[in-house]
Amino acid sequence: MFFDRGYNQSKIAKALKIERGTLRNRMADGGWMFRLKDIYRMAKLLNLTKDEILEIFFADDEMAEEK
Repeated sequence: MFFDRGYNQSKIAKALKIERGTLRNRMADGGWMFRLKDIYRMAKLLNLTKDEILEIFFADDEMAEEK
């Protein structure tokens, strides 16, 4: 998601005003720990479409049912 748009974890973390380790932990949890404001900022920064936002952060998969 990041790399094909010219970003890396460090740049995304800086834009979100969080530590890179925090970003990594949130990503490792399948995105379930992202705050809405973080999702909004990433969507703007990465120029994500509504469909991409839904697919990346709000996917209805087996993991979502477990949480």
